[in-house]
Amino acid sequence: MPPFQTSAIVLRAMDYGEADRIVTFFTLDLGKIRGIAKHARRSQKRFGGGCLAPFSYIRLNGFENARSGLFRIEQCSLIKPFGRIREDLDKVVFASYIVELVGELTGEGEANKDLFDLTIAVLNLLEKGRAEERTLRIFESRLLRSIGLAPMLTSCTVCQRPLRKEGGCWFSITRSGVVCERCTDNVN
Repeated sequence: MPPFQTSAIVLRAMDYGEADRIVTFFTLDLGKIRGIAKHARRSQKRFGGGCLAPFSYIRLNGFENARSGLFRIEQCSLIKPFGRIREDLDKVVFASYIVELVGELTGEGEANKDLFDLTIAVLNLLEKGRAEERTLRIFESRLLRSIGLAPMLTSCTVCQRPLRKEGGCWFSITRSGVVCERCTDNVN
């Protein structure tokens, strides 16, 4: 693969050997990737300013190393460090949860611009405001929608008819959505 340059969010990083780091990124163009940053703990010129810290928004340069299966990270520059998040324990917990969800629910190499933009937007909200549970619930809901796992909430999952204001409906975990009153007998 030729060299690439893309925007990325650092999901997690771990030290490797004497001076290297293995980092998981969620990128705008390549989706989730894992890469090795050689001499990252020693090179302030190529990896300085905390650009490999979790939830940093960065510009990433590298190439794919077919032999190791890891991308080789040559350089990165900080777009936004989200420093205020790191100053508040509640915000750190929320941001960690957000990047963990993104890391666990996305596949390797599956680009998702909507999810990338959503993640940046929520990190910006955390940076500027308070850590609130409703922010997480909204993020979870939009995350599920962006990866195609959102439950159907506007029509019955059995008969496909739109839900009516009158009459009841129930949520079915097995059908991943709501079931209208007429179809409750058809659901196991």
